[in-house]
Amino acid sequence: MEHRRRALSVRPDGGSGTDKKSPTLLFLIESAEQFDHFFRWVPAARRAGYRVVFITARWSDAVQARRYGIECRLVGYSGPARTETDLSGVGELYDGTFTATQAQRYAEAFVTDAEQVMQRASSGLALMWGGGDTVASRAVRAAAQRCGWRVLFIDRGNLPGTLIADPMGMNFDSYLFHHASLLDRESDLSSISRMRTELTHRRNDTNRHSTKRRNWLIGADWCVSMLRGMPFRGRIIPSRRRNTLEGRIAETILSDSRIVLMPVNHSFEVQKVQGGFGFLREQMAEAQRAAAKRSLPVVVTLHPLEHNEELFQTLAELREEYRFTIHPGPSSALLMQTDTVVASNTSVALEALVLGIPVVHVGRTMFRGLDERRLSAYLTHYLLPIEPSGETPVTDDQFARIMERGDWQ
Repeated sequence: MEHRRRALSVRPDGGSGTDKKSPTLLFLIESAEQFDHFFRWVPAARRAGYRVVFITARWSDAVQARRYGIECRLVGYSGPARTETDLSGVGELYDGTFTATQAQRYAEAFVTDAEQVMQRASSGLALMWGGGDTVASRAVRAAAQRCGWRVLFIDRGNLPGTLIADPMGMNFDSYLFHHASLLDRESDLSSISRMRTELTHRRNDTNRHSTKRRNWLIGADWCVSMLRGMPFRGRIIPSRRRNTLEGRIAETILSDSRIVLMPVNHSFEVQKVQGGFGFLREQMAEAQRAAAKRSLPVVVTLHPLEHNEELFQTLAELREEYRFTIHPGPSSALLMQTDTVVASNTSVALEALVLGIPVVHVGRTMFRGLDERRLSAYLTHYLLPIEPSGETPVTDDQFARIMERGDWQ
């Protein structure tokens, strides 16, 4: 269906975005990590006389750019009234599963908006992360070729300084994703000690200033340490294992919550391979053990797409052996009153960890399967924005060397 589409262009002076006098640097932003690092370039680029424009399909990045006075083109924005044909924000959830039609519309929107920026400039350079193999990067490259612009690919090798100079200053989601390779390693004792101290301080500070757990700013190093310590990727937690990392953490926390939450995730593939509910009895045993520590009830929630008679029948049989209550609503509705989560569902475990709730994770840890963009959008629901200026800004000399490396004078 044809529709009128206009791009959202934000400038500090409220202008239209037309500037034929200054050469333009167009930064393609596809993740929070890219925003953080390209944000470091802005002061040096402006001092060197460049007009700086960010182009993205991510609402969160457009809002951040506007907040810091950076001109930003939000691709696919169709006006104040969001419509079903609106493409903006699709970058938040893009996980590589676009249909051919969706990918074509997404690419066309990027080409159109990138060309509009390029045509308003006397000359310019498009900068993008990595090898340029995403839908958006290919579209911007096509626009650059049509408009006679050069393209510079940025990777860790030609970023100035270390990739992560100050983890606590970065957006939590990008830091977590960057450390995905560490998630199946166990933390050393110093990491556990630091994690406990960090969690205790932040909980105490939060209790003094706010009662809303969703507003907690949990330290990136703490949460990554917890994720690194989540045991046994590819193994089942034995029922006899009482001294788990999560158990030790839980003992250091005074919680005002009232339930042990046990989300049940039963997929067809698990049933087919393992004969059904491969981890459920282990999960039940861990939930009962966690509940017994504080005499708390166990509440079971079901996956929203898996409410079926077979599942209810299995749970009814298990309820005779394990005492629990079934809650028909989503797990997220109960997290604010949760003392401990016992899960084989990775997404609920991740929600709990972000909120500072101790987790016993039974079964396989699948965080490696999370796409960076999905993870970024997912975590923004639970964390307040962290200033992206925690890392040292790019100096004028560093910026000049980067431009020289890209053969751009």
